Amino acid sequence: AVVDNPGIDIEKHTNGEEADEPMGPQLTVGDDDLWEYHIRNTGDVDLVDVVVADDQGVEVTCPADALPVDGSMTCTGTGVAVAGQYANIGSVTGVAPDGSEVGDADPSHYFGIEIVSKEPAIDIEKHTNGVDADTPTGPSIPVGDSVTWEYFVSNMGDVDLSGVVVTDDQGVSVTCPQDALTVGETMTCTGSDVAEKGQYKNIGTVVGFAPDGSEVSDSDPSHYVGFEVFVSLECKADASCLGIAGEAPGPVVVTIDDVAIDCDTDSIDGTIMEHFSCMIDTKDLAPTVTVKVYGADELLWVGNDINTVCEPPPPPPPPPSGGEGCT
Repeated sequence: AVVDNPGIDIEKHTNGEEADEPMGPQLTVGDDDLWEYHIRNTGDVDLVDVVVADDQGVEVTCPADALPVDGSMTCTGTGVAVAGQYANIGSVTGVAPDGSEVGDADPSHYFGIEIVSKEPAIDIEKHTNGVDADTPTGPSIPVGDSVTWEYFVSNMGDVDLSGVVVTDDQGVSVTCPQDALTVGETMTCTGSDVAEKGQYKNIGTVVGFAPDGSEVSDSDPSHYVGFEVFVSLECKADASCLGIAGEAPGPVVVTIDDVAIDCDTDSIDGTIMEHFSCMIDTKDLAPTVTVKVYGADELLWVGNDINTVCEPPPPPPPPPSGGEGCT
């Protein structure tokens, strides 16, 4: 009697590779996986009810469910790569004419690599005379005084940067100690000029390049206001009163021999500058006085040793009654 010898074989491939052993092909996390299950009837009888399955729940599609002797087919399944070492096992079963079942299994592997996205970034913070003055008015600086700008530049990304350049939109010459920054590194660049009158604004900008050639940049504004202190001393025609007037950054305080005096003040064009006007009866003044003007809590002007600020006029004839006061 002839004895039937049914048999079946499965060979499983991952993305085209027969990866029976770890680690298998390296796949990027999130990429598509393609599994191929190559099925062949290795026996001497036809097989029916051929079914292919995967132990990781992959849905397997086959073109047929029966195989003649030495017949073959390729089934497929797909998935999305996950991180780390991955293994799954494909299995096949078939039924011979006598009802007996045959089967086979084959493992396959891959290793999922998680690529961390590189995100280059750069930051600039600009200070004027030590003040982070992003908005007006910024620090008050006397016209003609030196202005120093500091540009603090930091690599805020996860890759080194090269070709780092700092510029200023007002043509300020900016000097930096280097032109490359490693991850997390900071440097301080500087520029200087002479204060101009009025509200001033300039913008510092930095650019740098990541290893892949991509450019990153950032900008930061800064402000100051340049002021000129104007002070005048004037006597009334009859030398009865001393007038002190001028302009300075507010709040303005005027002193005579370090004693504050009452002054009228009002802002000029809504800026930080104030106009001040004070009237002092000369009879209250010593022969020598020192007038000081403070603005924005700083001493801005000193009139030293003002002798005989108002020369006494010749004695007037006695008035009919009483006398005139300071108006």
